[in-house]
Amino acid sequence: MRLEPVVRSLLQQGQRALIEIAPHPVLAFALQETVDDALAEPGEASVLGTLRREEQTERRFALSLAAAHASGARLDWLIPWVCPPQQPRVQVARPHRGNR
Repeated sequence: MRLEPVVRSLLQQGQRALIEIAPHPVLAFALQETVDDALAEPGEASVLGTLRREEQTERRFALSLAAAHASGARLDWLIPWVCPPQQPRVQVARPHRGNR
């Protein structure tokens, strides 16, 4: 994966909000290092995560949207709230294997 050249290209094109969408952000450090190296004023860009393991998904996602907005990202606030509700989960019965 060639992350650094892609991030540099995005920054050169004016992108200032870099968002890692994962339950455990592992690329944020590399993204921040590239921002720090590529921009004269690294504070102009924000590196943000979205989800965190062991946190309520909807609340965490809402907090992440708020952090993106606070850092200057332009968001369409209507989109996340008009998505259809999550489909009910189907429980799959596993056959009983008994004692071995």
